[in-house]
Amino acid sequence: IITIVNFDSIEAIVDELRPANWNLIPPELDGRDYRRTFVKVVNNKRFAHLHLVLANSKELKQHTDFRDILIRHPELVAGYAQLKKELAILHKDDREKYSDAKTDFIKAALARYLS
Repeated sequence: IITIVNFDSIEAIVDELRPANWNLIPPELDGRDYRRTFVKVVNNKRFAHLHLVLANSKELKQHTDFRDILIRHPELVAGYAQLKKELAILHKDDREKYSDAKTDFIKAALARYLS
């Protein structure tokens, strides 16, 4: 994740990243107005994701809060890792379902440790 103040310079960023095989996912396909997503393609497959996230977004705060919870509570890391392994098998052909299926775990951790 890279934080960004706004997306005014997104075209210049696209131009800089394109030679390194980073491709912008059109925002209307990503469906998340608080970020811009790039995928790096290697051997015609997605290799890595890069998210440019608005610095003042609530989603960035949730992401960093969840990260900090995992750091402070290592007992959650094993459970989250196991869930991700199971979901990777269950949703091996659908990245969106995989991501969505992690939501309840993340929300529960945020609710438990931030309240």
